[in-house]
Amino acid sequence: MVAPADPKAAERRASILAAARETFAEKGYEGTAVADIVSAAGIAQGTFYLYFPSKQDAFFALAESFYAEMAGHVGAALGSGDPFAEQIRSITRSCFAAAKQNADLVGLVFFGADSVSTEAQRRFSEANPVVDALLGMIQTGVAAGEFDIADPEVTARLLVGLVRTALLEAFVLGDGSDADRLERTTAQMFASTLGVAAR
Repeated sequence: MVAPADPKAAERRASILAAARETFAEKGYEGTAVADIVSAAGIAQGTFYLYFPSKQDAFFALAESFYAEMAGHVGAALGSGDPFAEQIRSITRSCFAAAKQNADLVGLVFFGADSVSTEAQRRFSEANPVVDALLGMIQTGVAAGEFDIADPEVTARLLVGLVRTALLEAFVLGDGSDADRLERTTAQMFASTLGVAAR
């Protein structure tokens, strides 16, 4: 593997991932071969394998970057110091904004009919930075007496599932025209689960 600390290597890796993303969006995961990715990236096949052992590893790198982006948005909302009701609105608003910009990844990572999407869900259910961020918020609220939640970890996982389902409805099953309604309802359900008055 090429060391990621090398700026040229990081740039090449990003270029390969962009080509993989484009090709997966066009052909689906199963319909994409490494040869398609390297053709789109304009590189030799051997170069691809310097960065990723397989197309599955390229897929997981895309999924990981998407989860990290979502976790960053959640973390920013949680670090705001705003009341919990506003944090919840900020979380749902930022998740919907990120998903709108990455609708192809929402479909690929969350909802692809391909076997790799199931594996991605399994991987990220074990170590999901979005769940971890929400768990921290819930634990803080429980410690402060704001929430009466018996199992914060399960609650965080279920809330992530709620948001994921809403994003699927908005950007994979739908064309985004219903996104505002889905975002508002998701925020209301999120707040209701935690016993926070939605304003």
